[in-house]
Amino acid sequence: MVFWDKFKKNKTTDIAEKSKIQNFFNFPRNAEGIQKIVAWLKNADEIILENDSSGNVAIRHYQDKDYLIAYTNTSQRRGGWEKKEKFSSVKFEDFSNIFEHYPQAQALWLNPDSDSVLINRLTFSSERVMTEDTTVKIAKPKVIPADLIEILVDFASKTDTIEKIYLALMNKDDEFSYVVSFEQKSTSNIQEINAQISEQLAQLYQKKSDETLFPVYFVNETTLSLEEDEYLIYEK
Repeated sequence: MVFWDKFKKNKTTDIAEKSKIQNFFNFPRNAEGIQKIVAWLKNADEIILENDSSGNVAIRHYQDKDYLIAYTNTSQRRGGWEKKEKFSSVKFEDFSNIFEHYPQAQALWLNPDSDSVLINRLTFSSERVMTEDTTVKIAKPKVIPADLIEILVDFASKTDTIEKIYLALMNKDDEFSYVVSFEQKSTSNIQEINAQISEQLAQLYQKKSDETLFPVYFVNETTLSLEEDEYLIYEK
């Protein structure tokens, strides 16, 4: 009986070892490593995105959060793929639209059976633009996003047209985001402001990939007025 138990244990261990999937990335799990993984994603010919039985993008719920599931290649999924199971081949630039279509997904879970890397959705779409007909609820955030504010204030201090910046926590269709409103000498294109600071925001959200940092909406004061002192984070 002792010998049988020992054999059984070793056999089980051997099977587990054989079924274990080796990590695809040989990078440390820190900001530098995440940046290298994101660089790989940007240059990948294809990224395997898991679909549900209907062929739609699969959303995995884990520890009160929702994730898109993706793999660097088909062999990174434990158990492989059965005929009835579906996936799609996408590129880095596709994720911006995918995340917009699935706002409940907070991050991309890459190779969950091996590397298990979480890439914040803001890595793929660092900012959003809100239209004038959008209905939202606004409040002051309980947890102040200090790193985000630092980027915004630094940008405004180097920009002649921006007089004030307001920041609030926004609830839009039960999705929480930060909304940032600019008071300017002249009405500038918000898209242009986005383009100038999007790289800094992307780096911030990569660094904060394991923390809760909500998406960002940029608006003109004509779109959404936040002209109250409690929302003011910068004044020239």
